Amino acid sequence: MKLKIAILLAFLCILPVNAQYLDKINTPDYTQTDTSYGGFEGGGANYCCPVAVSNSLMWLDDNGFDNIVDDTSDRKKDQHDLIDKLGRHYMDSIDGTSAYDLIAGLKKYLNERGYDVNFYAQGWRDVPEYCVKLSNNVDPSWIKNAVKKSNSGVLLNVGWYKYYANNDTYVRKGGHWVTVVGYGINGSNLCEDCLIIHDPAPRAGEDFQNQYITLEKITSGRIRHPNEKDATSFYKIEGMVNKRDYIPIADTVVEFDIVSIHELDFLGKYEMIHDGKWKGILTLKHNPSFDNDAICDNIKGSYKASWNCKSYEVYGRTLKTTLGDNFCNLYNIESTDCNLDVTLNCNRFDDRNASNKIQFYIEFPERQRFDGYLFTWTKDAMAGITWWHKKPFGFYATKKMPDLIVKDLEVNGSYVEFKVANVGKDVANASKVYVYVDGRLIDTKAIGEIAPNSYVVERFECLGKHVYTVKADGGKEVDEINEGNNYKSKILGVSNLPLINPIHSSIYFTSAKENPGSIYEYNNLTKKEKKIFTRERGQIYSFAFHPEIPEKLYFVNANDNKIYLTLYTNNRWYPEQVVFSHSTYVRDIAFKFDDPNDPSTLHLYFSEACGACGNGKIYKIENNQAKLYYEVKLSDVDGFWAGDFAFDEEGNLYLSSGNRVPASIYKVVNGVPTKIYTANDPIDGFVVKDNVIYYANHRDKIYKLDLSNMQRSVVYSNSSKTWISDVTLRSKGPTTVTISLPDLMIEDANRSYDAKKKITTFTYRIKNVGSSKAAQSVTYIYKVGMGGKLSLIKTDMVPSLNAGEIKTRVVSYNEDVSYADIKICADGNNKIAESNETNNCYTIYHLY
Repeated sequence: MKLKIAILLAFLCILPVNAQYLDKINTPDYTQTDTSYGGFEGGGANYCCPVAVSNSLMWLDDNGFDNIVDDTSDRKKDQHDLIDKLGRHYMDSIDGTSAYDLIAGLKKYLNERGYDVNFYAQGWRDVPEYCVKLSNNVDPSWIKNAVKKSNSGVLLNVGWYKYYANNDTYVRKGGHWVTVVGYGINGSNLCEDCLIIHDPAPRAGEDFQNQYITLEKITSGRIRHPNEKDATSFYKIEGMVNKRDYIPIADTVVEFDIVSIHELDFLGKYEMIHDGKWKGILTLKHNPSFDNDAICDNIKGSYKASWNCKSYEVYGRTLKTTLGDNFCNLYNIESTDCNLDVTLNCNRFDDRNASNKIQFYIEFPERQRFDGYLFTWTKDAMAGITWWHKKPFGFYATKKMPDLIVKDLEVNGSYVEFKVANVGKDVANASKVYVYVDGRLIDTKAIGEIAPNSYVVERFECLGKHVYTVKADGGKEVDEINEGNNYKSKILGVSNLPLINPIHSSIYFTSAKENPGSIYEYNNLTKKEKKIFTRERGQIYSFAFHPEIPEKLYFVNANDNKIYLTLYTNNRWYPEQVVFSHSTYVRDIAFKFDDPNDPSTLHLYFSEACGACGNGKIYKIENNQAKLYYEVKLSDVDGFWAGDFAFDEEGNLYLSSGNRVPASIYKVVNGVPTKIYTANDPIDGFVVKDNVIYYANHRDKIYKLDLSNMQRSVVYSNSSKTWISDVTLRSKGPTTVTISLPDLMIEDANRSYDAKKKITTFTYRIKNVGSSKAAQSVTYIYKVGMGGKLSLIKTDMVPSLNAGEIKTRVVSYNEDVSYADIKICADGNNKIAESNETNNCYTIYHLY
């Protein structure tokens, strides 16, 4: 039997490689409205461009262009700071970013970081003159060629268009930027025409997610953006998460290529020969005094001569350094001293635009000058001229450094095997290999030293059909000749067999011991945990996300008779509401589609149970009434049931016996519970999906039970959690679902002042322009001071408003404020969850 399983697994993980590019699919996928580290201006609503650009820059920084950002141990914060800097100071993104501003801002930023950059574009949007405009129309094949360069980033500008069928016209209503990271697959399936993107918008999901799109030629009509043209030269974008009912169309694509030579590329150890005879070891380092003292020479180092074993000091300069430019060129000065207090006469390069040139001196008894050029493609050697007694001689130097690559990413039995090889000329120190599945980091493997021209073999479990990526030196512990060749990516698996051990990137759980109760997210790939929700008071025993609107979170306290709901929108959870009250304690909740093929049949189910004191019951909530769905007879479940239940995708009911030992899981077949698994520890809340059960053990662990072989494994363990009571998964939700919300706005306002009574009267009209009822709210009235500073002077309690309802409110204030601007804001304390949180305020201006 073991032999048969091994043969099946080996077959499962074999797939031919087609034309594709996958090395960049682990590019970051930051969400523009992410509030971590304070978020961005305007809540990030218009920050898609700096976020999309930052995704590419972070990948490049990790793959050979080390000076793009200042690296710390918190790479997400590094990216946040980069986005904030780009948006505020380089692209002015508070109101959105044009293609022109993207290119101009990115060029300025990269130049200041010491990199030259070339820009290319296709599409109708305006670009600076130094950007090579290849075509006024987007070509999908060109995008593929652009993204696969190891020194490039590709940004796709999406236009949101409204289609009018009466005249076959597409009218542009807005735009969006996304990052293109690869091509050639759709999920784990080969797809020649598919592009892979990372979308900064929260509607595309707040977790890392590769998205797969195709560009489909428009066959008829006109397009207006604002000029009107024939639409047949444009491409619709299929597969993208749309904004409202707009049609996404490819407006412009921008490619930026970083010129690959920088001071950092010169650094390292070289085996050097000059005049064919004199040999030694040249070591070049960055000169820290260049940063602090503003001297000319950004290079320092040593030369150990092989003919006498003596070491000599080395100093020199390159054109591009970590400050952005060589000091001499930056200040256009000439100096042998480079001290600004003395005469300036610094030697400048004649070919000052040659960023691959280095000029250095070895302090032999007679100083000797070397002018060299680094090989721009491999960066592993340089050659040039040196002078001795005013006569030129040739020299060359080859880097004596390691260079790690990944080879032979293949399947061996039930494992994926690969080689990490050192193709450099020096020993590679111990390092870590990073393993990615579908672009998500799932594992790291420590490897020891690797000698030149040697390799080590490692392996990891084949998880079925996925895109597997292995990166040598993932933690950047080794200084290498080439930092951009560490990846190898490949699709492994076949489409006509089910997955083995499917990967659920995040699982969610609660610990019933905590008060107030919280919901936690545990990333099953990165092994990181974070708290996503905490209620104001009271415990949480069981919870469930709405399967189609995952922003809705339902939860219960086992010592309470209520079901609560909270909603996550506009970057926050809104106050919990009671959506159902029962006659006795509610133990567990779960959603089920009565007809799995009909979304309208979705209902919420709940249980009541008392352990061993009597039969338990599961109810279905229908028309706001509890209807008995199933009675759990204790005689069918070994005499004990604590109320925990779940449904699989087909609607089958499962039960777990709860906090007893031994504990069991039952599947209800033809109305009768059938025991399918027993454990020697408790089994509390659980979830069933993809033939896998995740369950909580009433203590500090979460287990994964593979129903295909009934093998279990620990997926989470934390001794600080003493009563993990429920675990679930969370869907992304379909893109067509719309959450019905109110939307309060101040339509009009004015003020008047009665000098006799010394009373200011504010009259304003508030309207609910949303699609559902707005609960009672509070309007805030502010006085606007110098610099826009707001001072709260009055509040007004506004009764509930039905959708479309308008109320006129009159508020008195015992002070003269006719000299100041007044801002009136509906829902001033932000307690109402609204479809639009940006239209709540109205300003009454004072004409000075």
